[in-house]
Amino acid sequence: MFTYINDETEIINVALKCDIRTDKHFKSLPKNKYFDLISPYGYGGTLIQTTNEADIAAYFKALQNYCIKKNIVCEFVRFHPLINNYKLLQDEFEIIQLGETVALDLADEETIWSNLQPRMKSKIRTTMKSGVEIYFSNDSALKEEFINLYTKTMKKNDASDYYFFKDEFYDSLFVDLKYNVMFCYAKYEGKIISIAAILLGREILHYHLSGTDQKYHKLAPNNAILLNTALWGARNRYKYLHLGGGVGSQADDLLKYKKKFNQNSSLRFSIGKKIYNQEKYDELVKLRGKEVAGSSFFPQYRA
Repeated sequence: MFTYINDETEIINVALKCDIRTDKHFKSLPKNKYFDLISPYGYGGTLIQTTNEADIAAYFKALQNYCIKKNIVCEFVRFHPLINNYKLLQDEFEIIQLGETVALDLADEETIWSNLQPRMKSKIRTTMKSGVEIYFSNDSALKEEFINLYTKTMKKNDASDYYFFKDEFYDSLFVDLKYNVMFCYAKYEGKIISIAAILLGREILHYHLSGTDQKYHKLAPNNAILLNTALWGARNRYKYLHLGGGVGSQADDLLKYKKKFNQNSSLRFSIGKKIYNQEKYDELVKLRGKEVAGSSFFPQYRA
C-alpha cells in the first residue's frame, strides 16, 4: 500500500507486487530482482482526496523514485467505474476506456423498479409468484453451498481457469471480510437453488460471484436475487449496486443481461498503464521477441 498524507491531502493506492521471474518466459532473471504492479482483482486504482495539485505531483514523483529504486518496471490498473478516480490521474497514466459496466441506482425502490427493463419486471414477478423465496445472511455455514453452486455454474459455462478459486481465496473472502460480505440466496421448496456473494462497501454494494442450480434455471432465481439485493440496499441507505460488465469487458450476453436491470446505466470501465523504467521494460519486451510483436497487451512482455 502506497500512502501520502498531510493536513490537506490523502492519497492511497493498493497494488499486487509481482516478481517478473515467476513468469515462465523469464526464468533467466534472478529471483526477487524485477517486479511489476497490478491492481487486485476487481476495481481499484489510486484514491485521492485533495484539491492540491502540488501534493498530487509530489506523490507521483515520490512513487516514481521508489519504483526505480526497487526495480518496479511498470503498473497496470483497473479503475473503479463508479468512483471515476482516473480523472485526476490522466497526466500520470495512459488511460484507456474499455467496455460498459452496469450499476443500479438505489435512491429509492421506485427508481429501482423504473430502471428495470419491462420484460425483466414481468419475469421477476413470475419468479416470486412461483414460490421462490429470497433470504440474506452472512452465516459462514453457507460457504460450502456457495462454492458448490458457483463451481458447477462455472463448469457449465466452460469458464477459464481464471474463474476457479482455491480454498484460500474463499477463506479470505468469507473469514477475513466477514463483515463486508453477505449471501443473498433463493430457496424453492426448502432447497437453496441460487446464491450470490455481495460485497458491502460504505456506499456501494458489489455483485461479486454467484451460482445457480441448473435444474431450476427456468425459475430464473438469479433475477429475483439481484432485484431483492437492490431493494435491500435502498432500505439500508446504499447508493449503488454495481453488477460489473461482460466477460473481459466485452459487449457480450452477460453485459446484455445485466443491462436489463438498469436500462439507463451508462458507466465505462477504464484501465491505466504506467512505465516506471522504460529501459528495463524495452529489454523485457526484446527478450520475448517476435512472440509479442504488435501486441496491445500490457505489460507487453507478459502477452
